[in-house]
Amino acid sequence: MPTRKAERLALAMLADSVVARFAADWKRCRRSEVPSNRRNNVMEPD
Repeated sequence: MPTRKAERLALAMLADSVVARFAADWKRCRRSEVPSNRRNNVMEPD
């Protein structure tokens, strides 16, 4: 059904944007807290 597919796609896009925003905020906070810490690249290769 197209409605179910569109619903799932919208939900996936919403979740992706939320996760991306949270990751960006967390990365900015970590960078401001510990600027010399490079271990973040292990978890988030970018």
